[in-house]
Amino acid sequence: MKKYKIELLSDISEITQFISDWHYSHSVSGVDCRYCFALYDAKELVGAAIYGYPATPNSWKKFGSERSEVIELRRLYLLDEEPRNAESWFVSRTLRWLAKNTGHKIVISYSDPHYGHVGTIYRASNFTFEGMTKPSEVILWDGRTYHRRSMNTKTSEGVLTPNAARLRYALDKGEACFKLMPPKYLYSYNLESRR
Repeated sequence: MKKYKIELLSDISEITQFISDWHYSHSVSGVDCRYCFALYDAKELVGAAIYGYPATPNSWKKFGSERSEVIELRRLYLLDEEPRNAESWFVSRTLRWLAKNTGHKIVISYSDPHYGHVGTIYRASNFTFEGMTKPSEVILWDGRTYHRRSMNTKTSEGVLTPNAARLRYALDKGEACFKLMPPKYLYSYNLESRR
């Protein structure tokens, strides 16, 4: 194993470009970031993980009695040239940190088969397979995929964000369209087992 260094970052902006360049979503837009980890090989950024509250409203209710008990692994990416077990090594250490330094009880994560992901890394990291989600509808626009909720995102003043307004305009003009996506794999990890 390489001599990696993991850093807990205070600001998501330190890995925003890395995620935009390499993660299949190409975005951190709409990601609630509570904990942001960077993985370095020497001084080179080779991986990132972002944990935040679950993206799907009320999805936490299946796993906890309070929203604060459940955290979601929202983004994970390591460069392809990193060793095969580097992802599980990285995830394991971030889980250990969460168990020791937060009050969260459960981590959940999704794998999207549309992008060829079935959760191999989660199985290798001792997550529990919880089943499949329902199919979801997304918006396809300008070569990117947006969750349907993106068109309803509002500012603190209660007006649509510029991105939401652009999505609605693109849909109205026929430049964007809705597409039904296949179910995702859902995994959970019990942080209390590591305490």
